[in-house]
Amino acid sequence: MRALFVRKKLLRKECPPDPQALYAKTRARAIGFGEELLTLLSLDLEQGQGENLAAIWELLPFYVDVVATADGAIAKSAAPPPSIATEPTTLSFVVSSLFLAFCFSYLTSQPKHYERLHLVTGKKLSPQCRSLDLMSKVALAEQSEVGAVADLEALSEALAEMGSWGHALHGLFHSHPGQGALSTRPSSIDLATHERYERGGVPLVGCIFVRDGTLRFFRHSSAPFSISIYGTGVSIINEDEHVYQMQTRHLPRFVSYEAFEAEAER
Repeated sequence: MRALFVRKKLLRKECPPDPQALYAKTRARAIGFGEELLTLLSLDLEQGQGENLAAIWELLPFYVDVVATADGAIAKSAAPPPSIATEPTTLSFVVSSLFLAFCFSYLTSQPKHYERLHLVTGKKLSPQCRSLDLMSKVALAEQSEVGAVADLEALSEALAEMGSWGHALHGLFHSHPGQGALSTRPSSIDLATHERYERGGVPLVGCIFVRDGTLRFFRHSSAPFSISIYGTGVSIINEDEHVYQMQTRHLPRFVSYEAFEAEAER
């Protein structure tokens, strides 16, 4: 019996470097020791001796547990490691079709058909995903049929106001003259404006609207980005270039009369 206790002690201390080898060796040795106990028990019973019976019955469950534990360890180590979810690296924006309808109506309803622009903010849904759902209008320093420039002081105030409410700039939307997808292409001035924001670490997206309901999302960066539009009333023209068509036949006119008055005073 002393030899059995010594083997039990050695079983606990030996540790091959390979975990799989350790589990397999431990399992095999536990089975071997258990079989030795059963053999010893059989001999004692055949010879009518019972002095080892209590010790054998105390040790046998230990080896049974060792085999069960080794089986579990082998199964667990053989299973493929769980996949680690990685954060998407593509910048993405989520926007509702109704918000785009508000933006379209405001940007394309200037009485003299001058260009308009406004800022957009929303919620940071994840490190790489932002919503576009709140419009922030800005007074303009220049405005014509072919251009609109925000007043720098008004722009600074608008951005500071966003920050005071825990919001950040996510989008810069404006209108262009003309109709169709070609009219929605960003100008060199548009791209230069976005380049300055992006270089400053602002993950900005632009959107250009024209009067027939065509709109295009764009960034200065050549890195891919995605747009997710929920709701109805907006269809895809060119998904790769982020060009869409808005249904405008029965589109309500969400026009700000305060904006008209402000423009009329200039």
